[in-house]
Amino acid sequence: MKQLTKEERFKIYQSLPQEAKDLFWSDEVIDIMDLLKSRYKIDSNDKQLPRITGLVILGAIPLSKLPQTLSSRTGVDQKKAEKLADDIKRHILFPIKDFLEEAYDEDFSIWEFRAKDEEIERIKKGKDTTQKEETTKKEDPYRENI
Repeated sequence: MKQLTKEERFKIYQSLPQEAKDLFWSDEVIDIMDLLKSRYKIDSNDKQLPRITGLVILGAIPLSKLPQTLSSRTGVDQKKAEKLADDIKRHILFPIKDFLEEAYDEDFSIWEFRAKDEEIERIKKGKDTTQKEETTKKEDPYRENI
């Protein structure tokens, strides 16, 4: 992991696209961080989770090192750290995935899971048209033929 001074972090921050900058100040991201801290039993006053996520956005921590960094700095075991890293990628970093892929040239195979999550949510909300078509094609045994 690269150690950056405050000035270096600020300079990199200024060069980020607006959608990446917005993540640093988003109420939604703060809520997600709080939820993740609760889910993974990280002290609610611990500042490491947002700090680590910010350093990933700035490129100081490679995405491939995220689980190890989370484990060493937050105290969660490696298995939980990997799940936590996946949650961060899915729920926080997904909106800027194109920027991250281009800027840091890393493997972002986790992004495909987000699409599956969105598909599952759409199905839960009843917007799955393939299921509706199948039910209308079945014959009704109580219906008389004309």
